[in-house]
Amino acid sequence: MLFMTGVTGALGVELLRILIRDHRDRPARFLIRAKDEGRLAERWRKIVAIASDGKATPADLPFFAPLAGDITSRDLRISTADRAMLVAGVEEIIHSAATVDFDEPLDSCRLINVEGARHIFDLALECRNLTKFGHISTLYVAGKRTGIVDEADLLHNHGFVTNGYEQSKYEAEILARGYFDRLPMAIYRMSLLMGCARDGYVHDHGAVQRYLKFMFKGIAPCFPGLPDCPLDFLPHDYSAELVMRLFDDKFRRGETYQISAARRAPTASQWLDLTADTFARHSTPWARGYYNVPDIVSWDTYQLYKRTLYTIENLELMKVIHTMDSCFEELFCPKLFTRTNVDITLDLGEETIPDYREYYPRILEHCIETRWGLAPQFAKA
Repeated sequence: MLFMTGVTGALGVELLRILIRDHRDRPARFLIRAKDEGRLAERWRKIVAIASDGKATPADLPFFAPLAGDITSRDLRISTADRAMLVAGVEEIIHSAATVDFDEPLDSCRLINVEGARHIFDLALECRNLTKFGHISTLYVAGKRTGIVDEADLLHNHGFVTNGYEQSKYEAEILARGYFDRLPMAIYRMSLLMGCARDGYVHDHGAVQRYLKFMFKGIAPCFPGLPDCPLDFLPHDYSAELVMRLFDDKFRRGETYQISAARRAPTASQWLDLTADTFARHSTPWARGYYNVPDIVSWDTYQLYKRTLYTIENLELMKVIHTMDSCFEELFCPKLFTRTNVDITLDLGEETIPDYREYYPRILEHCIETRWGLAPQFAKA
């Protein structure tokens, strides 16, 4: 049996899509936060519909079942009977649940990303037939490091960008490595997940998508960062396919894999230029030049810009500032994330990494068409 957390998240729903496509007869249990059985059934129905493009219902998946629970609780808030069922039957675990909100305070990030992981690790220790455990991490455990970041790299004292997400995921990965001698575990570090390459679908509209919305509306006049700083991002669906290939077909205990764009990551200026070109095809103000690519500015200039805006007391501009404060300091810390383990294990070359110029415009078009996720049919599960 497979036990998985985080199925309602951006990566989790793509992993579920693969399971529905390729492994419908694989017994699986999915831990989902829900206050009661009715809410659990509703969330499960929605996530199955999203993962199958509306072609499947829970009744079509008799080997899959949701399980109400909460990773922040030591006992996961599951019954004694359900825990006994997991302990006896689980052979594989994928722990994908996490808060990925960049402006979440560190304490609450730790509760979910560190303590939540600890609770899943401790459950895994009880599972008598466990053969593999996949822990989903992030490239950005590297924090404010600069230069080349290899898959074996972890410990550093460079600090973190101003959000609890990076530091809590770093602490969770240190915790995970502490279980390496007791659990058959591998770590999969994910890039920034923008949306899906196949159709542009965006499951979660986070800080980056919020900035893009402000930019589209012409109220993001500056962009703090270095013009040539790489911005490592990848599609959800591509990343999920690699995770499942590594987990299912090429599992290797004690390894860390960076599913990154590596040298194919665009620079900040390239990303902004392609964003502006795409907006111009869908917006009259952009097409006529009323809105332009935001100026890329130094950190000091950005701080001056902030102080000026604070005197205006415009709520919409305050939202822009809040979004930029949550993560954009990362663009003053240029890095190259290598992916040697991934490419050697799966026999991949650099040319197999998706070209952002081909799929990224579809993501932007999806955001525009769905009003950045506000269209009713794109309500989250």
